[in-house]
Amino acid sequence: MAEREKIAQKWSQDFKSDFKATDIDCVGCSIPNGVHVGYCAMCKIRACAQERKLTTCAACPDFACQELEGFLKMAPQAKENLMALRH
Repeated sequence: MAEREKIAQKWSQDFKSDFKATDIDCVGCSIPNGVHVGYCAMCKIRACAQERKLTTCAACPDFACQELEGFLKMAPQAKENLMALRH
């Protein structure tokens, strides 16, 4: 639980939101069923990828769209991860 507390603090700071340790459990954006962070239900990026039947945005012909660019400014590691998948 201590590790989740650290992550919750970091996410709260990085994403300017209030994350709790219990919010950290998540099976990931590409898995449709299971535990997800509360924001996932309203995430436009995740919904778009699901509609296009994409595992990640890295495979999208419109990479990186305006919606994704806004998120990637807050999450540079996510951008690095997606760029690595594109190569």
